[in-house]
Amino acid sequence: MPWGKRDDMVVHEVSPYNAEPSQSGLATSDITPIDTFYSRNHGAVPDIAIEDWRLEVDGLVESPLSLTFDELTSQFERSTVVATLQCAGNRRAGFNEIRHIEGEDPWGSCATSTAEWQGARLADVLLAAGVRRDNGAHVAFLAPDVSELASPPQPYGSSIPLPKALSCEVLLAWRMNGEPSGAAWRARTGGRTWLHRRPQRQMDHHDHRANCAVRQLLSVNGLPLTACRRRSRDRRAGRGAVTVVDCTELGHPGS
Repeated sequence: MPWGKRDDMVVHEVSPYNAEPSQSGLATSDITPIDTFYSRNHGAVPDIAIEDWRLEVDGLVESPLSLTFDELTSQFERSTVVATLQCAGNRRAGFNEIRHIEGEDPWGSCATSTAEWQGARLADVLLAAGVRRDNGAHVAFLAPDVSELASPPQPYGSSIPLPKALSCEVLLAWRMNGEPSGAAWRARTGGRTWLHRRPQRQMDHHDHRANCAVRQLLSVNGLPLTACRRRSRDRRAGRGAVTVVDCTELGHPGS
């Protein structure tokens, strides 16, 4: 089975790999094993060498940062959070029985999983960059996995309000259930994103939005993500981006 997953995974797509565990597999543990955790990808999984990886923090900050993986993992205090993720398409197969949804995978009821995540608090990284606490500001993430479903094809991206980004539960996580989580590190915010590339200054209202929703970290209340990110034209591989932007003039209130 691809990506070290269980043999009984329900595979919806091979490339990009999208799969959910069986009901019996998901019920084996409160903390979902890595080989059982559902997989949701909008594009090819990026292959970034650790020595080439960078996380760039820019936008409404006093001191933009460009951090290597060693710098991110050694200069900031580590934090641990248990979080449950759920794909927004979970149980879509049931909807299809009423009205078929064209072009979307027929996810069952098991596109939901729980893991223990470890990493640096995003708040600590933003504060190190001297983030400006402007009303209406969002923190935008940009991804290396490009979705061919968008027109034109676009990198994956999302954003969250700055007050959420500064809460202690939002992590830049590089470990999952005690194991390294891969060469593309994840932002655990009540949502999911790969980190990559520096965005432009121009906002784009037509970006491809993630088909992913999760429970708020440390709670059981659903938390929708607000999509408000920038298109990237910087093609340097291994460049991660966390950008603070002002959405008030674009009709995206901060509250």
